Amino acid sequence: MIRQLQSVALVDLGENLSFDPQKLASKLNSMQKTWRFQVVGSKANLGEPDVDSIWFYIDRLLSQLETHKPAAKFDMVIGLTHVRLENRDPVLGEPDRDYFSLSDRQRLGIVTEAMRQWNSPNKNLYQYLAFLIVGELLQIAAGVPLFHQSKEQCLFDDCADRAELAPAIERGRICPQSRHDLFKAQVSDATINDAVRILNWCRRNSIAKSMELTFASPLVTLVIGTAVGWVTSSFLGPQWYKVVIVVTLVAFVVGFFRNRIAKR
Repeated sequence: MIRQLQSVALVDLGENLSFDPQKLASKLNSMQKTWRFQVVGSKANLGEPDVDSIWFYIDRLLSQLETHKPAAKFDMVIGLTHVRLENRDPVLGEPDRDYFSLSDRQRLGIVTEAMRQWNSPNKNLYQYLAFLIVGELLQIAAGVPLFHQSKEQCLFDDCADRAELAPAIERGRICPQSRHDLFKAQVSDATINDAVRILNWCRRNSIAKSMELTFASPLVTLVIGTAVGWVTSSFLGPQWYKVVIVVTLVAFVVGFFRNRIAKR
């Protein structure tokens, strides 16, 4: 049976993003077969902030997305923005400021990079954005609220304490209760599995961070220090150099790959 892709428009809201939306779309498309992401024409003029010259009302931005003609033919629309968000509509979610993202649970969602300071230091901006996008797409697929107040280090933790986002991205998982909620909402296993593929990538540490963590590992430091000591020692003959090098490389490679994938 051939699965039909759901089209997702990515719209730059405000034309002041610090990342490349096309790079984000390409990465998301490479990992799964449920959604087909495409960058469409941007929405330049958002108007003035609604609150204290800082926050924009989410429902107003969603309305702008709804009438954005370049995205009209798409199944779903995700607005990507640099502005700070406030929700005043209890139907959308708890009224509060500084949301990471939010959707109408029907077709439209918004994700902001303005809260990126709460991202895990081990993850890059594209992983942060992908994590938020997949959460909103699953909410749209379910059509019901999925975020919960319990602290499960789960995609659907509500992160009322914004610092809870970093450990949630580190775990990159959907907790058992949220899986049950998705099942009740008749979200397909294929859709959930594709979401998990994206989350698995979000869990992965960058190469640079993995190198940093590896060199900081006491075991790897001990092995390298011992190897250097042996090689420079007059008690160890040249015939042992290859053995020392192999042992050192094995310890480094094992440490690197352990640090590349964050613990579940």
